[in-house]
Amino acid sequence: MKSVVYGGNFQYITADERKMTERDIALVASHLQIRYRTYFNFIVTRIFHDGTFLDVADRIILKLLGPLGRYVGGRILLIGRIP
Repeated sequence: MKSVVYGGNFQYITADERKMTERDIALVASHLQIRYRTYFNFIVTRIFHDGTFLDVADRIILKLLGPLGRYVGGRILLIGRIP
């Protein structure tokens, strides 16, 4: 999808970064008392560029999917406390 969205020329992570895997996210979450978890970017930034209407539609879709949002969301926000 990156080549479709960005034309193959845009590097949105640097050479020393990598995407977090589900295992990475679970490791971070295991060290927190999670207070809030939400997912973003199901279609926005993957298929379409940011836009007010699309951002809202994207968030609604992910909210309706509930826990299944973790499988299609491109970004995650975790808010928690270190116990």
